[in-house]
Amino acid sequence: KATDQMAALLGERSARGVPVLFSSHQLDLIDRLCDGLVILSAGRVVASGTKDELESRGVVKHRLVLDADASWVRGLPGLRVDDIDGTTVTLELLTPGAEHGLLTEALRRGTVIEFARLRPSLSEIYREVTAA
Repeated sequence: KATDQMAALLGERSARGVPVLFSSHQLDLIDRLCDGLVILSAGRVVASGTKDELESRGVVKHRLVLDADASWVRGLPGLRVDDIDGTTVTLELLTPGAEHGLLTEALRRGTVIEFARLRPSLSEIYREVTAA
């Protein structure tokens, strides 16, 4: 496919030390190809850096997966629940150490299948930095 051929060519050039400037609205392709990112909005630079650097500037979200209904999580202090879908919760920790209370209560109630930090997609990073 043409996109894969172009990605291979740009990757090859970059590996040889050739600077490559790539502009696109295809954020999945940018994620695959680019080391450094610059996000423009209304003609102004609103964010720049590596994907890791841009991720660290934004809201950090976590996913908690339990073996039973997770609706009780809404009542815990120190966090904001974004979404609950049965046994899966997406949340933001608001205070240092809030994960300890969350996990202690989750283990008291049953089995914790997963607790992980979510890495935002470039689309989510873009929406966050251009929302202001």
